[in-house]
Amino acid sequence: ARSPREFIQGLTSHFERVVVATGVPQAAVAVAPALAIEADAVVIVVRPGRTRRQTVTTALTALRELGAPVVGIVLSDE
Repeated sequence: ARSPREFIQGLTSHFERVVVATGVPQAAVAVAPALAIEADAVVIVVRPGRTRRQTVTTALTALRELGAPVVGIVLSDE
């Protein structure tokens, strides 16, 4: 198994931009940190009226504590 760093490096050697979508904010807390700290930028995507504020706050706090380069939050209805 490859490390998250090796995974990202492998992708960036073939593509100009790499977007990793975790699907739900909970994944930002559970799965994405290992990838996020290797990223050039992290954007949290939330669904207004569906994603709980506490979930976003928890994800944002966890990512910031890891030193992930969080650059913003995007609202999406899909």
